[in-house]
Amino acid sequence: MTSGYKGDPNKGPMSADLFGTFTNVRPRYADKASGPVTAYDVERDGVVLGRLWWDSAEGAASYVPSPSQGDVARNVGIIWKRRLSDAKSRGLTAQEAVTGLLEPGAVPEHAGAISAASRREFTSLEEARVFESGTPEETPPRLRS
Repeated sequence: MTSGYKGDPNKGPMSADLFGTFTNVRPRYADKASGPVTAYDVERDGVVLGRLWWDSAEGAASYVPSPSQGDVARNVGIIWKRRLSDAKSRGLTAQEAVTGLLEPGAVPEHAGAISAASRREFTSLEEARVFESGTPEETPPRLRS
């Protein structure tokens, strides 16, 4: 973040841009899809933490945390979304980005891994957001990316 407007010298320092101007925003795929999506489950120790999805038609891709896994699922989602952002900055399509994340070591071990056998087609993003209910996993002390 950099401060853009420095203010009008005739009006004093309070006329300056006090909140700054955001620059160098990370590129992202769209996080909404109006049609069918394809998705993989993200698992760790046999527990589904979330779902990585994409829609090639709209160039959309993102991660959806499993509500039953609470903060753990949301925290690892930050890592998955960052990897998608990195792929977008390299010019990859949404499908290419997700395919690249199937590779071992694409994300840190604590973020889980994509279960290749879990690939599914959903009629909508809303359908992909529905998970089977389960008990929340114990939250580790701190997750690192």
